[in-house]
Amino acid sequence: NIQERMREPVKAGNVDISVPVVVKSNVKKTYEQLQETTNKNEPGKIGFVLMVRKGNKQQYKQFEADIDSELAQNLRDQELAQKEEKEKVKRLTLNITERFEEEDYQEMMQQQNRPVTQNLNRERKKYQHPKGAPDADLIFGPKRVR
Repeated sequence: NIQERMREPVKAGNVDISVPVVVKSNVKKTYEQLQETTNKNEPGKIGFVLMVRKGNKQQYKQFEADIDSELAQNLRDQELAQKEEKEKVKRLTLNITERFEEEDYQEMMQQQNRPVTQNLNRERKKYQHPKGAPDADLIFGPKRVR
């Protein structure tokens, strides 16, 4: 069992890491400089930052890929899937909330329409226990002589 596990290749986990702000812009740029850089970018390209690790040190390399490239399409598909999932969860949450509100409203309406319950036992006469010794003839019948 241990030997089988040692033969299995080690898979690197996929982790989405946002690019640190320091790497995004090493130097503060003015609005004009930003306009120049956006004009310089080719229209069919999209910018990426690749994180490379050498030991414990992380390095970031910037590159541009075609919009039609598999990397860009997968990224776009992943973002769309995440957006759809978020919308689905939002709709479900709203539906659940609306259903709870509707149930609360229906319960409130039923309580208002419910007639006031009366204690019907109040009018009923209570049993009055006879006082004194019980009548033996009434219980066992008349006395017979032999």
